[in-house]
Amino acid sequence: MSAFAINLVAVVGIFIWASWCVIYHGVKDGLVGKLLFACVAISALAIIIHSFTGRYEARPFITMNVCIAMVGVRHVFINLHKQYCESLRKQNNAKHK
Repeated sequence: MSAFAINLVAVVGIFIWASWCVIYHGVKDGLVGKLLFACVAISALAIIIHSFTGRYEARPFITMNVCIAMVGVRHVFINLHKQYCESLRKQNNAKHK
């Protein structure tokens, strides 16, 4: 399997995953999360289209990588925020007992 085919399969997988996260109501990421996933899906679609037309530009790859990085940073921030809020809730419950 060539590098072109491996890249195409990976990008199609990313496109399906990001599109599912935007469309499926069970993914509760809020407006910002939906916009970031939509940006990932659109960037992946641009890469797929460029792959079939033979025009390889760096911009869709850079955009997709930046969007995926932003989704990851948002995920880490949200998890840390949840842990912080949970620890505050536990401290308040301990004080009131």
